[in-house]
Amino acid sequence: MFRRKLFWKSLAAFALAIGLLIAPWPGWSERYARGLHRCGEALFDPFGKKGVVRFQFTPDATLHDTTIILGNRDMVQPGGKMPAARVLFSSRYVAYLPTALVAALVLATPIPWRRRLWALVWAMVIVHAFVAFILWLMILHQYNETPGLSLFLLKAFPKKILHAVHEVFVTYTGPFFAVPVFIWLLVSFRREDWAKLFGQPDPPRAQIEQPES
Repeated sequence: MFRRKLFWKSLAAFALAIGLLIAPWPGWSERYARGLHRCGEALFDPFGKKGVVRFQFTPDATLHDTTIILGNRDMVQPGGKMPAARVLFSSRYVAYLPTALVAALVLATPIPWRRRLWALVWAMVIVHAFVAFILWLMILHQYNETPGLSLFLLKAFPKKILHAVHEVFVTYTGPFFAVPVFIWLLVSFRREDWAKLFGQPDPPRAQIEQPES
């Protein structure tokens, strides 16, 4: 039998956790974005042997607060100027909201706190690996769409695959919600947890048959 009381208690805990995490705390979004910028440059600059990758805030942005500037080291001119391509995105939407969603789900899961905290650690590792994959996909796609930089130009079939993957993971919104849910299920649950949630009774003990007289 489904344990409704446990379900509603966990749902209330999730609502509280996600509300606190996504609340517009003063300065928090900017600090998170700065950390994302530093990690992004550490991971992706240089991009291959010649790619230049820089993350910076977008001036006067309302939605897309981050710009990724892409260049070619061989094209750097005196004074540091170079031809560049740009990718604009929202650090809150692409990175912070998936992170907050999986964190809230894990924290609201009715499992022992020791397991819950370990699940949270693994969830943070995996969700940020997902964010890194999204950023890598954005960068590679933009390089491929900018022939003037003469870097990472794919042939017809690999280019179609890149376009399809970019369409699924960047253009559509679904993965930014579906992937955190999958990560939550992966790191949080064991078989016995499902039995606890749905209130399955313990398996019957073996019955000892009395010998016939």
